Amino acid sequence: MSQNLQNKNRPTIPSKRGQPKSASNEKSAVPADAGAGDAATIQNLLIRMNQFESAAELREKENKMLQEQLAAAKALLQPALAASHAHLENQMEPEEFPHHLQDHEDHYDEVLQKELAEARAQLDAQTPCDHPNTKDSTFGPPAQNTRQNAVNVLNQEEPEYKPTVPKPSGQAGKDYSICVEMGLAKSLESIKKYKAILRGVCEAVMQSRLPWQNAWADIPAADKAMILAVMRSRHKFLQRFINDWATVDMIRQYLKNKRKPLYRSGELEIPPKYAYLKSNAAKRDQGKSRRSKAVEAREARRQERKREKRAAKKARKESRAQACSEGSTSVLRQSPEFVQGSSKDTDAEMGDVGGEDDDEGDGQ
Repeated sequence: MSQNLQNKNRPTIPSKRGQPKSASNEKSAVPADAGAGDAATIQNLLIRMNQFESAAELREKENKMLQEQLAAAKALLQPALAASHAHLENQMEPEEFPHHLQDHEDHYDEVLQKELAEARAQLDAQTPCDHPNTKDSTFGPPAQNTRQNAVNVLNQEEPEYKPTVPKPSGQAGKDYSICVEMGLAKSLESIKKYKAILRGVCEAVMQSRLPWQNAWADIPAADKAMILAVMRSRHKFLQRFINDWATVDMIRQYLKNKRKPLYRSGELEIPPKYAYLKSNAAKRDQGKSRRSKAVEAREARRQERKREKRAAKKARKESRAQACSEGSTSVLRQSPEFVQGSSKDTDAEMGDVGGEDDDEGDGQ
């Protein structure tokens, strides 16, 4: 009995859903008027939509009425405006104006001319890519104006060059180095200059909107001439190279590096003349070395040159040793057996004297 009283007085613990623990297993009752509430909500929405439609119709009527009133007002004011324009056109000529008005206008003309001259001076002081009224405007502003200002300062310090450096034979990157052939690999300052020129070439290519998807041979000649002229004006050092071969090599190298990842990802179609490379790669044995035959041939030629150099050095040593031995034997043959005053002559005299002493001693 006491346990039942304790259970009745014990407070009920609410469940996670906010219901008493004793009622957690019971089914939730569904209100009977749920469908009626939804119908009332839909009815209210329809009434509200009708109110919006009626308000929109009223606004359209008001707008139409205002447009009609505006058209009528324009029709009434048009003759008056035409008459005022005609009156202004028939005013007196400029020479009939009062002198103080003419002086006032002349003062404004002088001020405007002065401001225009100052604006032109500021435009001339700016870099070629900072304002649109220059011959290099098709390239747009550079990535950093400070870099272009530095290039302009360097160009002012450098003199005009004449094309005197010919193009080396072969292909850039394979048979010769662009930096070395340009003479910019001798010191740290020259390497910095080469990198600055290379950055300028990349910026000019992107600003000129060249069709970089195509090979250099497929780019129009007009676009090539334009970018080469711009690079000669921006970097006077490039004027030293005949037919702009250094600029062309740097542009071709940049375009090739830009197309390479797109060929790998499939965004660009590989030219048909390079289709054999894919078939060759499929035939390659994966267990062998990936070094190309050209690299192996180059290494073999290098080793052969080393062997030839060692053999030539050994032959020179042998020829020198043989020449020395032949020279020494010829000197010995030409020299007399006994020379007056030599060590041999002295020994002989001492031997004779010693012999006489021995004979005397024997006689005693």
